[in-house]
Amino acid sequence: ARADYNPMSGMTQSNAIRRALVDNLVGQDFALLARLQNPINQETVSLGNAPVPTMAEVAAGSFEMGERDQKFRNKYRESDRRFWGAPLTPVAISQPFRMSVHEVTYDEYDYYVWLQRRSGNSDAIFPTTAKGGRGTRPVVNVNWKEATLYAAWLGKLRGEVCRLPTEAEWEYAARGKTETAYWWGDEIGSNNANCRDCGDKSDGTQSSRVGSFKSNRFGLYDTQGN
Repeated sequence: ARADYNPMSGMTQSNAIRRALVDNLVGQDFALLARLQNPINQETVSLGNAPVPTMAEVAAGSFEMGERDQKFRNKYRESDRRFWGAPLTPVAISQPFRMSVHEVTYDEYDYYVWLQRRSGNSDAIFPTTAKGGRGTRPVVNVNWKEATLYAAWLGKLRGEVCRLPTEAEWEYAARGKTETAYWWGDEIGSNNANCRDCGDKSDGTQSSRVGSFKSNRFGLYDTQGN
């Protein structure tokens, strides 16, 4: 999720979110929780520590958008390389923005669905569980419309405009001010991400908990892998 930059919002943002969360939690109905078979952690919510994404600042800048891994590009015919972002395209990101430091988790999305259903929105549904479980694993089985509605809800909670990033914004943020094939270098290496043959015990079997590996220079986790 991306939040458009507002230099005046930082002074009151934390208090506003905390107040909104407290207001939402007044008069909790755990009987309703049980009827909905809600998978969120009741203890976490009852303490007022409701799960919402933390944002990191992504500074404005420019980059060349497209596939940097020459070995990967060479696997395809010249006529097909355009599908992988070749040749590279200069892109300017003129305004800074905020992006969630890691993928939206099951905990965070389940909390949103719980609030929606409490308010009478029966269209909001808890996504099915992926292999590995829920909690702090990245949420899956959420379609584009559902993700867009979640981002809009998060924006209202933060008092900002919040939406999904564009493809250019995503690649710029994911690269983290680097020009290599991966943000950490040109080689996969070991234990830099959860991906095929990347050295993590979850490789090829299930997702890892978000933030299990190092962040890039923007402070964003899991931008390549997981």
